[in-house]
Amino acid sequence: SDGQPLIGRAPGQDGLWVATGHHRNGILWAPLTGQLLADAILSDHLDPHRAPGNPGRFAQMTIHD
Repeated sequence: SDGQPLIGRAPGQDGLWVATGHHRNGILWAPLTGQLLADAILSDHLDPHRAPGNPGRFAQMTIHD
């Protein structure tokens, strides 16, 4: 909902990593995104400074009427 890509571990889902939301720039971001995600999966840690698109940023959002 903030227009930024999601790169990282899906909150509450063991073993599920996502890389999505790049819109039409996906082809340009693919090499970097692939490397970030591969490094994160192998080390079981995603450096938040290298990939600010953490999917967990929506985990504690509340919806109001």
